[in-house]
Amino acid sequence: ALLCLWAALRFVEDTHPTQGLMIYTAAAASGMYTLYYFAFWLVGVNLTILWLLWQQKSEQRWRRIGIWLSAQVGIFFLFLPWLPIFVRQTLDPPVPPWRTPWTSFSAFFDSLAETLAARLPAVGGTYVQMEDEIASMAAVIGASIGGLKAMTATSGPGFSLKQENLGYAAVAEVPCVVVNVQRAGPSTGVPTAPAQGDVMQARWGTHGDHPAVALCPWSVAETFEQTVRAFNLAEELRTPVILLMDEVVAHMRERVTVPEPGEIPVVDRPRPSCGREEYLPFSPPAGSDVPPMARFGDGYRYHITGLAHDPAGRPTTSPPEVERMVRRLVGKVESRRERLARVEGLALDDAEVAVVAYGGTARSAARAVRLARERGRRAGLFRPVTIWPFPESQVQELAGKVRALVVAEMNLGQMVLEVERCVRGRVPVRHVGRPDGDLLPPEDILAAIEGV
Repeated sequence: ALLCLWAALRFVEDTHPTQGLMIYTAAAASGMYTLYYFAFWLVGVNLTILWLLWQQKSEQRWRRIGIWLSAQVGIFFLFLPWLPIFVRQTLDPPVPPWRTPWTSFSAFFDSLAETLAARLPAVGGTYVQMEDEIASMAAVIGASIGGLKAMTATSGPGFSLKQENLGYAAVAEVPCVVVNVQRAGPSTGVPTAPAQGDVMQARWGTHGDHPAVALCPWSVAETFEQTVRAFNLAEELRTPVILLMDEVVAHMRERVTVPEPGEIPVVDRPRPSCGREEYLPFSPPAGSDVPPMARFGDGYRYHITGLAHDPAGRPTTSPPEVERMVRRLVGKVESRRERLARVEGLALDDAEVAVVAYGGTARSAARAVRLARERGRRAGLFRPVTIWPFPESQVQELAGKVRALVVAEMNLGQMVLEVERCVRGRVPVRHVGRPDGDLLPPEDILAAIEGV
């Protein structure tokens, strides 16, 4: 923008303005390719330059104005190859993520922190900045035990640091939501680059047998919907729920229609209906596997521990008690697998080849499916919205309808292992992976579709 303005002023001041005009034209066209809002800057520059040219009393005034306006035509022709994409992005949102302007990941979280710090108190909430990821996960557990709906957000190594307290929340049956925006790794990796390498960590990151629920949105609107759903499931099941995003989706800007208050179902954790003396914090009522949860400080006797415990919360090493506890913790998710495992499909009715993809990669896969259809290949997209529990029966049903599966993900092979486990050799499964911090392009997925 500054180069554009400097070159434009040089055009006005120089006796031989050709060089300034050429620099201005190149800078203006580059600005339009970088950000569409740059057009507003160009309008301001044009008004300024036309006013300065009009103020000149020389005989060359009209000639210079004509040259200046012809430069704007030149900028238009330089931008012309991009015009069809611009029209598509303007008239048909959401914008494909591989054309979306990105910010740094730290800027994303700074913006998130500033927004929540301002907005939460206005609606009766609280925003707390903790010193690290371990402390933030502990604070979320404490807030939830105190009766609040609480969440935290992180990425990369921060998700690893939360694992111990995630296990604590699982065994103590503390409802909470953890947002993990996946980025390229391992370790610090590439902090501003997308990846999907935390799929297995979301399931098995903390040690021992434990319940796991992880949801994976592919758009800004679905991120809003699945965040609400994550809280509802956490409250219903008294368990941590992970919103497993990737940096493609996290950095996107899309139009979202926010429902009116009351239009969104809101679930609250079960509360005790018995007296304080009869209350057992880990004893489900008859016909249920989720115990009621008293708010800490309301007078109910409530012992919380990361140790294996009996229905009263007292630590135990009794094998029957331990097995009963673990099976109930895992079973309250597994028994609801069919209801929890939500999937979406595109062009699957007559598909011969199905692409299994999730999150940001699913957007590339959708484009690849459309390109394959244009070339006469019957391809479809199978998109798990619920990653864990994995949609086993849906994948098995899909394998009975197609002749091959393509699994596309930004890692070297994680969900593909689950797909292969469910398919059990009934159809070929081909993996398309990428661990380098770039989004899988539709062309790579299309090549895999045409190669099976």
